[in-house]
Amino acid sequence: MGTGSGNDGTTDSTGDTEATESSTGEPMAECGNGVLEAFGPEPEECDDNNLDPDDGCSETCALDRRVFVTSALYNGVAVGSLKSADALCANLADDRGWPDGLKYRAWLSDSTTDARDRFTRGRGQLVMANGLVLATSWSALLAGQLENPLEVTEMSETYQGGVWTGTRPDGTAVPDSEHCDDWSTSSILKTGYYGYSDRKTAEWTMAAGFDQPSDCASPYALYCFQSL
Repeated sequence: MGTGSGNDGTTDSTGDTEATESSTGEPMAECGNGVLEAFGPEPEECDDNNLDPDDGCSETCALDRRVFVTSALYNGVAVGSLKSADALCANLADDRGWPDGLKYRAWLSDSTTDARDRFTRGRGQLVMANGLVLATSWSALLAGQLENPLEVTEMSETYQGGVWTGTRPDGTAVPDSEHCDDWSTSSILKTGYYGYSDRKTAEWTMAAGFDQPSDCASPYALYCFQSL
């Protein structure tokens, strides 16, 4: 990666290539050399020895993350807790043979935790199981800039319906929500907030309607995101 006059990688008298440096003298990652270099102002998340932007590792070595809506539906007690919801996502990903199954987490908030804080976010795209892009980055997602609705399941099938989230479009928990007693009850006397999987608007994570919030006996899906 070129860095300006006097700072390009050079070859010493032994024939070895020196590390490319930034203007501050610190080493910089060289995207496309096949070596994962987690240093510099823009650390690499992947490096597959090319600069193809459409193969899951971008020309800036940002890694695409997989996202899906679950094919299974759950009431509040079946969700169980944030940890249990993560396990549901991880099991579905593992069943598909996807690597790093334990890095999948539910887009879900409770009374003490915001969904957006549950993920190690990267620079890459968020991509559904069928290859369609949900958002070009985490920043775009939290800004409400969805490319497609998140209606593709881990089976690459379409699900258009309710999804438990407890979460506003900016990724924070809905204030003053019961969150189905932090996802531990299916009582019709308790409620939780949900989104619609077929929407690109803010309703993808927080639906508008007379039945919002929904009672905890309702069977809804979960959104699952691959964390970095």
